[in-house]
Amino acid sequence: YGYFTLMSQPDNGSKNIVRDENGVIKRKPLKMKKAISEKNARVIPVINRELWKVLIGRAKRASAACKNRSNLSPNKADYLLFPGITKTTSTNRLKQAFAKANLKYRSWHCCRHSRGTFLHSIREDSALGKRWLGHTSDRVYQKYVHTHEALLRAINSKNTDWENDDFDF
Repeated sequence: YGYFTLMSQPDNGSKNIVRDENGVIKRKPLKMKKAISEKNARVIPVINRELWKVLIGRAKRASAACKNRSNLSPNKADYLLFPGITKTTSTNRLKQAFAKANLKYRSWHCCRHSRGTFLHSIREDSALGKRWLGHTSDRVYQKYVHTHEALLRAINSKNTDWENDDFDF
């Protein structure tokens, strides 16, 4: 349905995001990147229609808020799709979602890894998978390939206890 591009992240630690007197949010490079640049950007594909609609609605509201308030920067990098969310609050919400679904809690990183493995399983396209996940190294992306292959071996061996195998990361 679409994609968005991340070039940086707020430089706020675990505290709430703070704007300066010009409405600008201090930013830092994405994790494992040395600088903020197009080369270091991550493309986030959105393959679910409902999620895309939610994100578009949030982007429109954030844009309108920036335009309507003179103390906010008009720079799109200063639009917040999820104002007030910190690492702690997002983790707590993820835990609540897992509990509501009666599932064992998995971290955001584990969810990302599961999605990467799923993407590899449906496409088996390393170049696309690496791009979607923001990896430049084949070595790093191989984690997803190896996990997918281990799951296939477990299923194909008709191991009835494969659900209990430990595929945690």
